[in-house]
Amino acid sequence: MSLVTIEIDQNSKVSKVEQVAQAIVHHIEKGALKKGERLLSISEFSKQYKISRDTVEKAYKLLKDEGYIETVPGRGNYIADKKDNKLKVLLLFNKLSSYKKNVYYSLVEALGKKAKVDLQIYHYDADLFREIVEASLGKYHYYVVMPYFLKKGKEVDGLELVRLIPEDELILLDKNLPQLGEAHSVIYQDFKRDIYEALESDLESLEKYDDIIVIFPPDKNYQRDISLGIKAFCKDHDKGFLEVENLSKVNPGRNELYITLAESDLADLINKVKQTSLVIGEDVGIISFNDTILKGLLNISVVTTDFENMGGAAANLILKKQKQQIRNPFHLIKRGSL
Repeated sequence: MSLVTIEIDQNSKVSKVEQVAQAIVHHIEKGALKKGERLLSISEFSKQYKISRDTVEKAYKLLKDEGYIETVPGRGNYIADKKDNKLKVLLLFNKLSSYKKNVYYSLVEALGKKAKVDLQIYHYDADLFREIVEASLGKYHYYVVMPYFLKKGKEVDGLELVRLIPEDELILLDKNLPQLGEAHSVIYQDFKRDIYEALESDLESLEKYDDIIVIFPPDKNYQRDISLGIKAFCKDHDKGFLEVENLSKVNPGRNELYITLAESDLADLINKVKQTSLVIGEDVGIISFNDTILKGLLNISVVTTDFENMGGAAANLILKKQKQQIRNPFHLIKRGSL
């Protein structure tokens, strides 16, 4: 038996027998244990990994029943030719949205028949995330995570949570956690830099606007760096900057550019402008975050990351067994509202 890591979590709800079996299956499916390779005898395994003989014996029986190993009388236990050798991927989203569906579908399509992808939503809940991860450790080869966490209504960085997952099995999406170092893979948005460079990519269209107003809802868990990037752009290009939580105290004026993050605020803004003599795209500018079919039909300019690329890039890292930190493409799509 090749040298592999098998650790028993004494506090896990999963039995020791299942933990041993899952660890061996994990190494088989990742290729660390290969077809025809002889496993340690029950006594050898027990001694090397300091696990009771009874636990090892039951784990071997479980693996034999499931077709992962086979016994050759008088010789021992060997890795069997198990036909189902697909990679197993757990995708953990903080919420489900049209953008995240694009990530999911592109990931699944790029992996094709080489992997099976399970999706779980943890609704920003740090405790639920922990529960899901602890119950799934050892059952998947890769954990693809969008790391946005709340605990008792307050945002937390989630470092402790993502560190539950082995570094070589973790791929972060959308948001990087630099404190983890470079040992993990990530396809991320650099929110402050992305919005700054997107606005700067079309200075000619933005020249007619004197002020930029960003509508930043406080209760929607948007990244603060978005607003900071817009503010930095305004400072460097001599434009007024204002951040508001909603449109209740704002009346759209001439030569103002509005940037909306929430769909509801975009709808409210359009309706509010229509109640004036101002013309969207001429007197008042609108840029919305993240593209949708509806925004295209409404001729609304957007700044957006490439969500399909995000899913495809994660699949590529999995298939090539690579570790990389990749900044995902982000750009401005100019339409009639600018």
